[in-house]
Amino acid sequence: MITINQDNALQQDEDNIQVILLSLSQEIALVQEKKHLVNILETRLRNFLGFEFSTIFLVNDDLTTISDFLHDKAPNLNTWPFIQEIKLGRVPLDDRIVRGEVVDSSAQVLDLDELAETRDTFPYLKAGNNNSFAEVILFNLKRGPEVIGNWILTFAAKNDTEKHQLVLLQIIANMINSAVLNIAVQEQLFKARNQYDTIQAISADLSAIKQRTDLLKIIHQKLKNLFDFSHHFVSVINDDDLTVTSFLRDSESRTKNHPSYNSVNTTKYTITDGFFNKAVLSNEPVVFDLMQIRKKSGLPYYLEINYESGIRTIIMTALKIREKTIGIWSICQLENQQMSTAQLDLIRSLSVQFSIAIANIRAADLIQTRETEQTRLLQLSYDLTSIRIKEHLAEKVSEHLKYLLEFEDLDIMLTFEEGSYVNYLTTRTELKADPKSVDIYQLNDPCYTAVMDSSSPVVFETARIALVKDCPDYLKQDLQRGITTKVGVSLYDDQNRIGMLMINFRQPVNYSDHTLQLIQGVAYQVSNALSNVLSYDKITRRETERDTLIQLSRYIAAVRTNKELLELITQVMKSIIGFRHTFIAKLDASGHTATGFLLDPNAAGRNHPLYHKSATGIHEVTDGYLDAALESDEPLVIDLDEESKKPSFPLYMKVNYESGIRQMVIVRLTTNNKPFGFWIVLFDHSKKIAPTILRIVSGIASQLSVAVQNIIANTNTEEKGEEKSRLIDFSNAITAVKDKYSLARVISAQFFDLFKVSSFVFLMKNPHDSTLSIFISDKTVIDHSPEVLPSAKGMDSIEDEALLKLATIASGPEELDYSSFRPLTKSVLSLSPDLLRNGEKWFFSPVRIGADFTGIMLVKTPSDDIVDNLNELFSSVCTQIAVVVSNIIAGNRIQQQLEEISGYKSRLEEEKIYLQEELETANNYSDIVGESPQMKGVFKLVSKVASSDSTVMILGETGTGKELIARAIHSNSPRSNKLMVKVNCATLPANLIESELFGHERGSFTGAVDRRLGKFELAHKGTLFLDEIGEMPLELQVKLLRALQEKEIERIGGKETIKVDVRIIAATNRNLELEMDEGRFRSDLYYRLNIFPIELPPLRQRVEDIPLLAMHFINRFSKKMGKQINKLNNRLLQELKLYHWPGNIRELEHLIERSVLLSSGDTLKNIAIPVARNNNFDESVYIYKTLDQNERDHILMTLKACGGKINGKAGAAHVLGVPASTLSSKMKRLGITREHINNN
Repeated sequence: MITINQDNALQQDEDNIQVILLSLSQEIALVQEKKHLVNILETRLRNFLGFEFSTIFLVNDDLTTISDFLHDKAPNLNTWPFIQEIKLGRVPLDDRIVRGEVVDSSAQVLDLDELAETRDTFPYLKAGNNNSFAEVILFNLKRGPEVIGNWILTFAAKNDTEKHQLVLLQIIANMINSAVLNIAVQEQLFKARNQYDTIQAISADLSAIKQRTDLLKIIHQKLKNLFDFSHHFVSVINDDDLTVTSFLRDSESRTKNHPSYNSVNTTKYTITDGFFNKAVLSNEPVVFDLMQIRKKSGLPYYLEINYESGIRTIIMTALKIREKTIGIWSICQLENQQMSTAQLDLIRSLSVQFSIAIANIRAADLIQTRETEQTRLLQLSYDLTSIRIKEHLAEKVSEHLKYLLEFEDLDIMLTFEEGSYVNYLTTRTELKADPKSVDIYQLNDPCYTAVMDSSSPVVFETARIALVKDCPDYLKQDLQRGITTKVGVSLYDDQNRIGMLMINFRQPVNYSDHTLQLIQGVAYQVSNALSNVLSYDKITRRETERDTLIQLSRYIAAVRTNKELLELITQVMKSIIGFRHTFIAKLDASGHTATGFLLDPNAAGRNHPLYHKSATGIHEVTDGYLDAALESDEPLVIDLDEESKKPSFPLYMKVNYESGIRQMVIVRLTTNNKPFGFWIVLFDHSKKIAPTILRIVSGIASQLSVAVQNIIANTNTEEKGEEKSRLIDFSNAITAVKDKYSLARVISAQFFDLFKVSSFVFLMKNPHDSTLSIFISDKTVIDHSPEVLPSAKGMDSIEDEALLKLATIASGPEELDYSSFRPLTKSVLSLSPDLLRNGEKWFFSPVRIGADFTGIMLVKTPSDDIVDNLNELFSSVCTQIAVVVSNIIAGNRIQQQLEEISGYKSRLEEEKIYLQEELETANNYSDIVGESPQMKGVFKLVSKVASSDSTVMILGETGTGKELIARAIHSNSPRSNKLMVKVNCATLPANLIESELFGHERGSFTGAVDRRLGKFELAHKGTLFLDEIGEMPLELQVKLLRALQEKEIERIGGKETIKVDVRIIAATNRNLELEMDEGRFRSDLYYRLNIFPIELPPLRQRVEDIPLLAMHFINRFSKKMGKQINKLNNRLLQELKLYHWPGNIRELEHLIERSVLLSSGDTLKNIAIPVARNNNFDESVYIYKTLDQNERDHILMTLKACGGKINGKAGAAHVLGVPASTLSSKMKRLGITREHINNN
């Protein structure tokens, strides 16, 4: 804010103020440019008045906005939104700073803080956006009574500005007002001078310019000085007065990079599109708002690409000469560009001169065009005079006519025979007329008839004429390739019409009379040249036919082999006759059938699935075609399109027709006037074959007959001798072969010598299904190595029904069709066509023994001889291979059976050894004795689980009969007819348990001198009893868990995975849950085993079973020892019941066995119970001892009774019923030493 204080210049005495004002007045009076006024504001007035920022606005012509006229630099204010708004160029009058102030005559002081609280204040005046400014003072700037703008001062602080101070500020504002008016006048004068100079320069340019390409480019920048725009263009009205096309394009156009730019500028647009017609009907420039129009009704495409390029406004002005509109001048503006009324008037004025310039350019173009036409017509006439070759005729006409007309291509149609005409010449590269076969059309089609009936050119719309009945195919094809218009004109030979010239256009045309006259003139010259060409062509054709036959006669006379004849046909005859491919067939001795003699390797049907069947098969002569050819002296022409509709369509025709062949010519081959074969020539088009071609075919056939007869005789003699020799060599080579390794080596060597085969594979048919397996191959089929080895992939099945089906019906070798045999090429990767080199191919041949299909032989070779010439030899070789393969397979089966017998023998020996060990170490577990409730519960659980395959965990103290229960479960299960294999995890050293369970291979570790089956394999389909499972080392528990889960194992040192079907029964006297907690047993294995737990009660909890058990053991041992003991003393029985039995049933069994040995008579009177018990024995005394403590005490007691002896019949191990190694392990674990035994 202006501050009136002691430091301010406004507080000085009045004289000083007058001096300052006078100085300012003088300095401001000299201001002519904006930069001078800005300098005064920054250097004089900012310090004098104390403002922060100053700007001057002028009201725009629309009276709704004001634009920045000038402002001081104020670099520290660049981030203030108000500064950003000023830089945009326009500020609305109702922004709460300038609203209404332009009509007030006095200075206004505005509080920015109050404005910031106003609801409708502009965003840059909101609180926080005022850049810490507090006050604004505005002064109106006027031109007479009219307010033209504001001078705005912005202050950082508020002051109480007094009236006399505002008066002083108003005086300065008046000075600023005068300076602004001076600057505006100077700018207008400068602008007017510049505009005048620009208009004069444009006028001069328009008068001088003659080249259309220079006009817009030259005046573009000069127009930029008059008004703001993006680019401009000129369109002209065509001669039809109905359409408009682009005439001049601005090189600065924003649309030139648009993808549709070129097509838009070459398209004709209707003049009644709502834009061109409005401009034509108006005497003033017409302004179009493209955005509004586009929302309502859309835009024509030439305006749409402008809109997509950023144009929002277009001004169109009609260009007229003598009140006749010749075109439209269009000026394009971007969104922030506007045109004033004065500028629109200027455009209207410029359009007059612009019209003259356009007219001059068009007149110059027309003169140039006429001169060019005359020059081209004269040159064409001169060039056509010397033309004798018809291809040159079309090329020359097209070459000169391209300079006169924008056409696509042209055709010369020629009357061919009565009622038809042909496309004699064309400039279309894809459809150039062929001298051997040409398109035939009927003369009565609407197009040809209209032209031939008219004496002047006829214009056709292709889309319309293509819908007319009997329209020829070429018109429909023209429509499909984009031809929209055709112009046809008759051609004459003297007074006879011989054809027509047809010119094809892509763009729609409506040619003037002059253009049609031009075409008529060209037609006259073409007619004369065509007559000369036809005459020359006729003479040349006759000479060519004669020379061709003479030359072919020399070639044919030199032919000695099939290969030479094939080269002659494909390299020489094909170029003369123009066929797609050919083949020669010969009659059999009876003359009733025909077979292939010479096949064209480039046959169209080569990849047809039935090609080889057709090419190598036998064909009946009485098919209506071959027999007709035998009766005809002329070549027989067959239209396959027509014949394919008949039910009797021979295979050789069907294969070729489905491969694209449309016509077939059959001519008989004779010797001594007797037919012996056929020469068949095939064409892949439906055009009528010219008589010239048929005459040449007929002439060649007689000469071919002699050559083929000679080849047949020579070939038969040579082939028979060679095949016989090769078969003998091959037979000798494979006679000694005994295995497929040797067979692979022999075949690889012999195949290369005989057939140039670089790779092979023999696929054997599997006897039980429709699949194939690799039996032998050279190694290149497997891994592309040059070594020769049998297949490493052995008997992997390959399902390829298509190949198998085709091979079973094939009579000999055929080429492999990759598209039909994808399963094969996917399974045997080396059969992929991507790996073929130097013209190599894969062939397959059925392999049979007699009539039985054995397999398929596949070979890779670059030569087709294996199919064409050596097929019989190859088939014979394959038959010998089949015999050898059968012998090898039979030998392999015998060897396999011997190995199987050996394997069964080894397994039986292992089982025998195991059963012997079981018989030696096990007691008789035929019966389970017990009637106590606890045992009945156990029996119930056993009966429930026995019939399933579920894993069982048997828990109980030592000697409670866990193994007996396990055998009972196995004996009552579906696996009872198989082994129950027992593994005591506590008796085996840790380093041998894995070998014991899973087996090992020979040499897998030190001492492994033979392969050994593991318990898992031995128990396959049976039961594996893992006793003392709690003793298993942790590292083996992981492998056991995997075997249980995956049902598969690997022997130690083995690579093969072996599937096993084993039921697991585990037993332990340990608390496995406690073992898990202490980390000695894996929880995952525990949960895998603990599916069906059965806990056996200790003997002390089933006292009622002791009498039964005691009598059971007395009877057993009495019988075994030959004694008659059958009673038990009652006193002794009571003692047995009172004993706590830490060894459970096993301890009872051993005590009775010892007592029977020591007793005589029929009554057992004394049993050496380890510790005497009284009748008041309290079993609760023992409940505070752990299982290990009880077991330790029992072992110590037994050792004491045995005198410390462990081994032998009188040793503690025998008494306790455990192996000595087990007892030693338990003693070590329980801490029992020799000192404990001696102390006890």
